[in-house]
Amino acid sequence: MNLRKSKVSIATNALYVLVASLFCILAIMDAAKQFGYSYLPGLIAFGVFAVLGLILWKVFSLFSGSDQVKAIFEKGDTLGLLVFAVLIIASVIFRVASYAWNGLGGTIYFEQAKVTGGELAHYVHACDDWYIAGLHAIFFLFGNRIFIAAIFNCILQLAAVVLGFFAFRKMLGIVPALFFTGFWSITGFSVHEALTLNSRNLVFLLMMLALFAISTCVPATGGTFI
Repeated sequence: MNLRKSKVSIATNALYVLVASLFCILAIMDAAKQFGYSYLPGLIAFGVFAVLGLILWKVFSLFSGSDQVKAIFEKGDTLGLLVFAVLIIASVIFRVASYAWNGLGGTIYFEQAKVTGGELAHYVHACDDWYIAGLHAIFFLFGNRIFIAAIFNCILQLAAVVLGFFAFRKMLGIVPALFFTGFWSITGFSVHEALTLNSRNLVFLLMMLALFAISTCVPATGGTFI
């Protein structure tokens, strides 16, 4: 992405890297804890991925000027969209298989959102209220069925992934967008989040919606990898 450097842009990029790194560390540590590990493996995993990222960036910078790489760049956006479609299809398959094997978690939200003729409970966090209200509306239309709740939750997450992909694709390029999509499509953490009823997927969707809105106001990368 060819943008003019300034003190403001450098500070903004540094802040972005800091916030993104912190988010990744917390996400990996939380995932490690949910699978019964301590925080240390999560920090080690983040460090390994950070080092690999720096190595790949160095390799890319060495070969980015070659004719072969430039030829790949010209087709990169089309190939990237094809990979994106494959990842989305794989994500649906993974979630269906996981639901058939393990069922759905977070059923307390299912009980609270069921259509019973009574009033819905209210929470301090607004997203919890919105999530339960949305789930309640879906139950009103399709009945109090657990698989309907699973579909609702998966749609929230996949909608966020699609918005995030197009936002990152415009702002950073196709490769970062595909890394984002891959993590939130086929990793065990993403599947677990999709099949656990909670408002986190709604928060995720709202965040990606805001990021997509921001991406409409910045210059496009022209479909290049970076």
